[in-house]
Amino acid sequence: MSTRTIRQYQLCTALFAFFTLYVLFTTNHHLGFMWYVLTFVIGSICTGTGVVAGEAFRRFVHPDVLLASNSLDMFGKRIFWLCGPQVIGWVIGLWIYQTVMMKFGYYY
Repeated sequence: MSTRTIRQYQLCTALFAFFTLYVLFTTNHHLGFMWYVLTFVIGSICTGTGVVAGEAFRRFVHPDVLLASNSLDMFGKRIFWLCGPQVIGWVIGLWIYQTVMMKFGYYY
């Protein structure tokens, strides 16, 4: 694995560690130890895989030339091609995480 892929997985793991701690300390519901463990593990894996898939998609379809009518349009296109497919992959990974957690019966 490349260092970029490892960093993407580390970022997703850090985000889900924050999410797990946030849910642990802010909700009034006691969801059980396994729910928190599964949230952290499955969430990190699903979103990390989504981000890596988004990065692979971005590298495959990234255009060589961007055409824009003004500088604001060019700025928007550059920002999208910088992180857009990865964010879309993260959202799809989050959707898969929620589906898996519902199938386990751990998502309320």
